[in-house]
Amino acid sequence: MPHILTTILTQAAVALIEAALIRLSMQLWKAFTTGGRPAAAHA
Repeated sequence: MPHILTTILTQAAVALIEAALIRLSMQLWKAFTTGGRPAAAHA
């Protein structure tokens, strides 16, 4: 496998992992803010 393909696949994998981590952190933040502080849910 050429080096260029390896680099592209690596960058794609890192991008997918970063996107998954961002989505997970956003879901955890929403669950924490809505579950812990109902009054600030609309803010």
